[in-house]
Amino acid sequence: SQSRYESIEYPEEIKIKENSKNLKIKSLMIHLGESVNSGHYITLIKRNNKWYKYNDMEEGLREISEKKMKEYEKNIVGMLYSY
Repeated sequence: SQSRYESIEYPEEIKIKENSKNLKIKSLMIHLGESVNSGHYITLIKRNNKWYKYNDMEEGLREISEKKMKEYEKNIVGMLYSY
């Protein structure tokens, strides 16, 4: 049987050797669906230490709970870091 991820781990900050500032996680791209051939993508955005969901099929940003965040972390397909 194939194991399923509990979540995909990602660092909150990345140290750049040549720079004094660390890069911080700003956004996660999430795939919702059963396979790579179907589904939908959403974006999670971190602002003021809270996570928000942006889904182009819904209106506006919506704050998400820690529990929902754990569910989304199983489906990370991209990460965006910035200063």
